[in-house]
Amino acid sequence: NAKQMGIDTEYYKGEQYKGHLCLIQIHIKKIPFSLIIDIISLTQEEKGKIYNFLKPILSDRNKEKIFHSCFNDVEWIKEETGCDTYNIFDTQEVHQLIKHNNSFKSLTELLHEYLNVNFSLEEKKKFQKSNWFERPLTDEQLTYAANDSLYLIKLREAMMKKLRSKEELDKKKKEIEDKIYKLSKREKNYTQAVDYMISNMTKCDVELYDTIKNLFCEIYQKTDDYSKSNNINSDKMLNLKTIYKICNQLPKTKEDIMTTILLKTSNEHISKHQKFYDEIVDMVLSKTKNITA
Repeated sequence: NAKQMGIDTEYYKGEQYKGHLCLIQIHIKKIPFSLIIDIISLTQEEKGKIYNFLKPILSDRNKEKIFHSCFNDVEWIKEETGCDTYNIFDTQEVHQLIKHNNSFKSLTELLHEYLNVNFSLEEKKKFQKSNWFERPLTDEQLTYAANDSLYLIKLREAMMKKLRSKEELDKKKKEIEDKIYKLSKREKNYTQAVDYMISNMTKCDVELYDTIKNLFCEIYQKTDDYSKSNNINSDKMLNLKTIYKICNQLPKTKEDIMTTILLKTSNEHISKHQKFYDEIVDMVLSKTKNITA
């Protein structure tokens, strides 16, 4: 009967392109803890019963679902349950609305800013990289997972005090829905790439902005296409941070490009996928060869 719920998920890819939704965490106001659905430990029959219960809740436009940076969560939930999620309050998107900018902040940062609740960023990074597929989960993993949904309703309430109007929020919710359900996979990838780049962009020449942005999106899309066709986790090929570094530096030699790639990738891995990395180098050099320092 709850009209609002905080929702988060834990997902694990490992070496593969497509991973596994491992946990769904849900918090409602009436209980002082988070419910954790351990998808990996459920039988197909148990999953079916739980998903049949969840689907009407997730799709109910009268029930508000509160996420932080919802786009991956909603996609993973759809893949697993076959259900679309509506009436989403995204704390990251609403924070941008309040601040009138495109800055991306982690949930840990927002909890500190709006609620003065403090969690360790280092610990968060550690658990984000942990193996959520392996069982049993540790008590520390479960506590981390629970906390990610536990404060979302309170965070939403604090944010509502900063918004100018309900109409402003309704417009933002419509934008979120359109981004989730109306964009193609390629358009979503482009949007995600642009959002990341804008959020992380350091000072650059205005005249170079479009060059950097287009190069970023092209490399991101090529990486995604290659990773999908070869069933490889795209972060193992080129993660967003590495793509961003390459584009923002606009390197003019193969050596400079490969130096950046080697910060996160082994020589052995590069040799195994040499053609892909050669094409990335060619792509970058074709964009940067005519740019003067």
